[in-house]
Amino acid sequence: MNNSFEKGTLVVVVSGKVDASKYVDPSVSVARVLEVGEHDLFLEHDSSNHIVVSKQLCVPIQMKSDVLIKSVPLLPKIGDMIMYHGKLSWRDKGPTTVTGTVYEIEYKLGAPVYAKVLSSNSGMKVVPYENLLVLQTKPS
Repeated sequence: MNNSFEKGTLVVVVSGKVDASKYVDPSVSVARVLEVGEHDLFLEHDSSNHIVVSKQLCVPIQMKSDVLIKSVPLLPKIGDMIMYHGKLSWRDKGPTTVTGTVYEIEYKLGAPVYAKVLSSNSGMKVVPYENLLVLQTKPS
């Protein structure tokens, strides 16, 4: 891996658990590079914790402004297959996952607010439009 590290930039630091069968259960943290050494980085983690970490465990975070500006989630349309995960009512004890096809979209003041979704296991469900994940767009 030929990653270039620079002072002041952010990196993802890979950590994890290794069990007896050498299975790795990875986790990640974000840190800021304070100094670059030959094989290691001096990092600031949680604004007060300073650590030395091998470069092999770090991945630089690089983002171009035009990608950040132009990247928006795909908006569901009628016929798209979607997934919703959240509470459908304030009375729900936990989140509900609904997957299905968008049958209808309700607009209020020019913006979509609800989607009626036809789900194979729960029939017709009305879900909030925000944070719907488009699993597959309707074929043209």
